[in-house]
Amino acid sequence: MADLGPAKIPRVSTAPPPGYRTQSEDTSYEAEQLLFRRWRSMDPAEKAALIGEASVALQELCLAGLEQRLPDASPRELELRALALLYGKETVRDLLGVDVPDEGERFS
Repeated sequence: MADLGPAKIPRVSTAPPPGYRTQSEDTSYEAEQLLFRRWRSMDPAEKAALIGEASVALQELCLAGLEQRLPDASPRELELRALALLYGKETVRDLLGVDVPDEGERFS
């Protein structure tokens, strides 16, 4: 990820406009403005790389959660269940021809 060292951090007003709400309750207006400015300054390749990294991290977290909850599941079952969580059971069925059962149910 790109360096956001002190020399690259622009100063923003700490007072939001009247009625303004940040995108997330736990983010200050100043932090949100900094994030918006940083996003605007990135070229498309940088943005794509960050989105790709986030996507891979989401897939890894999804799989890790399934492995923890279903320790006896095979690697193939975990992969199919992860795909179902990420893309929907209908998509997995339509593309792979596999019906993924609910998490409490066993594969047949």
